[in-house]
Amino acid sequence: MIRFVMLILMGLPPVGGKTFHSLILPGSYQIHMGLKRGYFYLVAEGVFLSYYIYTRREMGEIRTSYIEFARENATGAVVQDGKILDLLEKYRSFDDYYEMLYREARQIYPDDPSRQDEYVKENIKTTLRWQWKSQDAWYSFQDRRRFYRELSNRTVILMGFLLTNHLASLVDGVITNRIFKNRVKVKTSLMPHSSRLTLSMNF
Repeated sequence: MIRFVMLILMGLPPVGGKTFHSLILPGSYQIHMGLKRGYFYLVAEGVFLSYYIYTRREMGEIRTSYIEFARENATGAVVQDGKILDLLEKYRSFDDYYEMLYREARQIYPDDPSRQDEYVKENIKTTLRWQWKSQDAWYSFQDRRRFYRELSNRTVILMGFLLTNHLASLVDGVITNRIFKNRVKVKTSLMPHSSRLTLSMNF
């Protein structure tokens, strides 16, 4: 998309600086030129930006919620580290996580207990001990984390819409500027014995 826009802009002649106001505030140049479609870009910007801000705020609330939920139902401590939160989501207890590491170690070094211990020591990501109070609590935590990721994906999509709106408004402004510069000019002249009409167009 960005490459396509750049090709369009490179193929057009230089334009005044006001055109690029639409890259900063979509629709501003079109509105300045008296074109109603500028309000479409402006309204779209407001809608996308408001929804983005709302989603980011919701993400913050959800994250605070599942961190506190984990403290109450699994760890007894506030955990902020994303890697540890991933482990809390994936394993019901520290013992399950610890056993998984040893299973991996035994597969790699089946006849060497000392290398197994070394493998676990090198790959363990936390010594924080946790145990979910119930299966339902663990599932609830997973649901909250999953919802958080869905919100995160939504912000990426919204950022794409915002960027597209800015670029579309800029391209529209550049084309609009060119059209206004190349508009038809009509000149008339009256002479005592004749009249003349001159029609000129700029390209």
